[in-house]
Amino acid sequence: MLLSALATLAFATISLSTPLAPHSLRVKDSHHVPAKWSKLDRAPGDRIVNLQIGLKQGDFATLERTLYEGEGDNVD
Repeated sequence: MLLSALATLAFATISLSTPLAPHSLRVKDSHHVPAKWSKLDRAPGDRIVNLQIGLKQGDFATLERTLYEGEGDNVD
């Protein structure tokens, strides 16, 4: 549990430390709606959609070192 918390903290710290300029963002991949699908209505506003976004890790060696350094601190 502590290891996953450290991983999340390390990832957040590294990813938030280098903000991207809006003009440097671009769509890498997109998928078109299948031809047989049709729009029925808007999704209800009270529904939750689970979404996962993968981000490129810029300094994996530091992340890995940080995770291994905290490995002995497991307090489960």
